[in-house]
Order: sequence, then structure tokens, then C-alpha cells
Amino acid sequence: RSSERRLRPLVRLSAVGWLVALAVGEGCNARAPFPGAVKVTGIARFEGAPLTRGTVQFGAVAGNAGGTARIGPHGGFTVWLRPGEYRASVIAFDGIERVDDKGIPLPQKAVVPERYFSTDTSGLTVSIEKDRHTLEFELRR
Repeated sequence: RSSERRLRPLVRLSAVGWLVALAVGEGCNARAPFPGAVKVTGIARFEGAPLTRGTVQFGAVAGNAGGTARIGPHGGFTVWLRPGEYRASVIAFDGIERVDDKGIPLPQKAVVPERYFSTDTSGLTVSIEKDRHTLEFELRR
């Protein structure tokens, strides 16, 4: 009984500490990592199906730095960019490790056509504005 009474304040203090830590952590995630940055979210699909892995790269057409985002298991991605014009590329492999008959690793198979691997050949362009920051990439064969 007395040990229960002594633990209650510790449990309360611990719970308050976690809540404060979560609030501070959420605040950090919501802040732009550099001045003028806009949080851009999107989804990347190939032939209508969300990609399950890969990266989306953004190369600024003029003046701004680009950015890179990892594609999540449901095709979603998030990246911070300054408003402006960007060319994008999408790189996605199947993630399956294969070996030949001698046990030598083989390269993974590309999930999207290789033209999407480069910002110069993908044909993907986006305009990021302060109030427009949701993207959808629908890739085709």
C-alpha cells in the first residue's frame, strides 16, 4: 500500500514527461528546416498502383536547392522545398535480393521505366507554391 502511494507521483510525473516530449517532438517536426520551406506531401503510383519503395528527387529549375524524399509503403512521400519550379524523378526497385547460380548477387529489378530515373528524361515537372504543396505522380510504361 505505501509503495503504491510512493509510485503514483512517479507515474504521474512520467506521464507528464512523455506528454511534454511528444508535444516538443511534434513541434519540431512541424517547423520548416530552412527559411521559406514548404512541406510538400504526395503519392507516387505506377500504372495506378502505389509504389511501395523508392525515392522521389526534385531538381530546381532555377535558383533553389532541390530535395529528395523516400517513398513509403503506400506510395506516400514528404519533402521540404522552397516555392518554385522543379523537375522530378522517381527511382523504384522491387527490393528483392536475387543471386545467380554461383551465389553472386544480381541487381534488383526496376519497378518503373528507367526514363523516370533522371530529372532530365522523366518529363515530371511541378510548381511548388506557398499554398500548393500536395503532389501526385502517376507513372506509365
